[in-house]
Amino acid sequence: MQLYRIVFIVAVTAFCHTALVPFVKADSPLAQQNGSRQTEADQLLEQGTQQYRTGQPTQAIATLQQALKLYQALADQPKVVKTLRNLGNAYSVMTNYPQAVAFYEQSLDLARKTKNLEGEAAALGNLGVIAINLGKADKAAEYYQQALTLYRQIKDRLGEGQMIGNLAEIAVNQRDYPKAIAAYQQAIVVAREIKDRRLEANSLGGLSVVSAGLGDQATSIDYSQQQLTLARSLDDRLGMAAALNNLGTNHYALSNYGKAIDYLDQRLVIARQIQDRLGEAQSLGNLSTVYYDLGDYNQAIDTAFKGLAIARDIQNPLLEASFLTKLGNLYLIVQDFPKAIEYHEKRLATGRAMKDTNSVTTAFTNLGNVYRSMGQYEKAIDYHQQALVLARQSNDKASESSALANLGVEYDELGQSDKAVTSYQQALAIARDTQDRATEGLVLNNLGKALFRLGKLAEAESALTSSLTLWESLRANLGNNDRNQISLFEQQARTYRLLQRVLVAQNKTDAALEIAERGRARAFVALLSRRLSGAETQPTAAVPATPPPTIAQIKQIAKAQNSTLVQYSITYEDILIDGKVQPREAELLIWAIAPDGTITFRNVDLTTQAKGRFALGDLVASSRETIGVSGRGSGAPKNTAPAEDLAKSQGLYQLLIQPIADALPKDPNARVTFIPQQSLFLVPFAALQDPAGKYLIERHTILTAPSIQVLALTQQQRERGGERGVSSGGGEVRRAEGVRGIRGAGGVRGAGGASRGEEQGVRTTNLPGSPLPTSGSLVVGNPTMPFLATQAGEPAEQLGSLPGAELEAAAIAPLLGTQAITGDRATKAAIVQRMPQERIIHLATHGLLDDLKGLGIPGAIALAPSGKDNGFLTADEILDLKLKAELVVLSACDTGRGRLTGDGVIGLSRSFIAAGVPSLVVSLWAVPDAPTAFLMTAFYQNLTQTPDKAQALRRAMLDTLKQYPKPQDWAAFTLIGEAE
Repeated sequence: MQLYRIVFIVAVTAFCHTALVPFVKADSPLAQQNGSRQTEADQLLEQGTQQYRTGQPTQAIATLQQALKLYQALADQPKVVKTLRNLGNAYSVMTNYPQAVAFYEQSLDLARKTKNLEGEAAALGNLGVIAINLGKADKAAEYYQQALTLYRQIKDRLGEGQMIGNLAEIAVNQRDYPKAIAAYQQAIVVAREIKDRRLEANSLGGLSVVSAGLGDQATSIDYSQQQLTLARSLDDRLGMAAALNNLGTNHYALSNYGKAIDYLDQRLVIARQIQDRLGEAQSLGNLSTVYYDLGDYNQAIDTAFKGLAIARDIQNPLLEASFLTKLGNLYLIVQDFPKAIEYHEKRLATGRAMKDTNSVTTAFTNLGNVYRSMGQYEKAIDYHQQALVLARQSNDKASESSALANLGVEYDELGQSDKAVTSYQQALAIARDTQDRATEGLVLNNLGKALFRLGKLAEAESALTSSLTLWESLRANLGNNDRNQISLFEQQARTYRLLQRVLVAQNKTDAALEIAERGRARAFVALLSRRLSGAETQPTAAVPATPPPTIAQIKQIAKAQNSTLVQYSITYEDILIDGKVQPREAELLIWAIAPDGTITFRNVDLTTQAKGRFALGDLVASSRETIGVSGRGSGAPKNTAPAEDLAKSQGLYQLLIQPIADALPKDPNARVTFIPQQSLFLVPFAALQDPAGKYLIERHTILTAPSIQVLALTQQQRERGGERGVSSGGGEVRRAEGVRGIRGAGGVRGAGGASRGEEQGVRTTNLPGSPLPTSGSLVVGNPTMPFLATQAGEPAEQLGSLPGAELEAAAIAPLLGTQAITGDRATKAAIVQRMPQERIIHLATHGLLDDLKGLGIPGAIALAPSGKDNGFLTADEILDLKLKAELVVLSACDTGRGRLTGDGVIGLSRSFIAAGVPSLVVSLWAVPDAPTAFLMTAFYQNLTQTPDKAQALRRAMLDTLKQYPKPQDWAAFTLIGEAE
């Protein structure tokens, strides 16, 4: 089911601002005392001007009409010209453009008759603004150019600079960025010559918009900051609001949602202070969109309602229509179909009242989308056919293509795939003719699906391959923005999945493996490739795309890793459940690639596995619950019988392992690298049990990886790390029971203090001949814990101390030839300063799942706070580090988890690998304290005897299994990346 994104309103800085003046009533003592009709008229003009600027256009019109009569009686033609222009402004605020144009033209005619060149130029500028709002850029440019000529004739440098800026805005809208940049720079020259800092600030704002359009958010932010500084120095609150809006837009584009909300909130405050109702509504619309992206749909809806109320209050029907569509789409997302229909029907009524064909077409399209989501395809077809008729009548090619594409979907769902193909082909022709590449990619995907249903497999393969090529070119245009790459890939992943099914249906299983890999962790691969090439020092530089591996290269990677690679791919299909079209897991595709190049393929039908939509996802969740590691906020684990627990563990084994068991190595020391997808990233592969009750870790040495190509890149990172050092030492730990880490706001806080039993001492034993480095190791345990509020609005509380983690660090440090850093010494500042130089990093502390900064990258490690920070080392900050470590161990809770995407797990593990770490040990749940200490000490002791980290971890797990037989105690940790 398609998710409909809501347009993010970008306010373009206006170039003609006049300072607001206080309200003055017509019958005020000042007017009466003066007794002058001229004074009364001037006061009315000032009052009417402020009224339309503060969202009171109806009152403004009445006031300005009074002023106009007085000026006409006084024969004050310059003021008549100005008042007519302000009446046009009031109607413009109401988006009553015909009336606005009528008053502007009256103002223009009178100015020309009276040879008022300044008034003529101003009226032409206003007519240009209306032309822009009506989508008539060429006409607007004509008006602006005439105004520019007049301003130059009367040597009005400010007016000249403003018109240059307006012409630059047209170039921005036409995506002619070089022309726009040249014009804004020319306006800045004028501004500096006449020392008009407001014009300079507005021009900087324009350059900010251009830079954002070019994808250079860093430069855009710099321009917006300059604009904000100038506006503040002038106490220009309209300019400040524009700069804050641009900064909010920048950070929204970067998925820096916390900062986006902060800047947009500041803009909202200013808009309310100066009674800028239009700006207030725009801010609310932007905030609603940010909340939508954060998944806070209730907040998004509430904020949109506030914006809708203002749009109605200021009588702006176009803005009202925009909010009605926003609300309709939001209710569609939350699948509240009656309300979605209600608001789209209101948009339809508004459009008909305005006789706005575009609004009516949009409403028909969205209503059709709602009914399709409800599975009412006939009704959806009716609305989309009406949209098609209107689009053709108005020669709206984009809407025509959209209507045809939507009709294709509905025909296909009704089993009329031949009609669907015809509609898609018509839509495709228009998309190509108008160079609408996004629509072209979507239509090619849907065309491939219809052809697949018709059994035309070769044609389906061709359409889907073309779609992928187009999607990948669109991603290349995003530059080096990792977050945007991830977001766009999420929308395009279905094409990769569908093409795999088409290829498997043709028995092209090797080609399907190439596509499965081509559609996996692409943003991560691009990020790693960029860093390996050194291009991260030039964040806006174009870096050639890293091609996905061929079958020959995949085999070579398996050989180089000396591991059997097991790749999973989940495909989906749409089904109708309870009146809603929803995705369901359809097939599990599994490939096992042996080091000798042998490839084994198996296909598992997931539709027969469970009654729900997500056979695998549900089984993974229930299996974790039986282990006692249910998800965040899920409460206590369910009490289930041992037989039921075994059945769930074996159920996952039967789905994930049994189909390719014959392709796995018989030698338990031989490596198996699992490459999961979606919910499978949460599977504790080590704890899966075969029919005989044996755990998988007892039969195999296990690793995981985000993709096959990531393994090749982590190998390059390892090879750059140089030779390993040698050290000696050993140890064993026992400590107080507890749980490390917290499960996030509102979740269960881990307790690190003493509870059951008595803390045990630490014993170390020297072990000669260790392959561990003699220096360059960083071991942290139990820092002085930072403070965190577990619920919004609640006071922050200090995280629980972990004395057992301190004992663990003290035992491990001698093995690595270093001293443990604990307590107050383990500050974030001190640890971050040391991390880039260390070859092994061990962090025994609390781990968090939360996205503390609202940047879209969840995960944080708790360290001691210092004066300049809060103590939390976030995944986003780790992503920006350059590390040389060959191994990082995160001996904390949930450090292997994060946000599940088509690009893998977005969180701590991804950030560390991207920062340069080839081997990473992380946990899949909140790890208990004592078993973790036992396992970690055994792991490092094993590393003194073998350089193979996977074997060292396996032996440590088996030793811990004997001491602590519950999987919850020993199966949490997994090795990601390189074994050696």
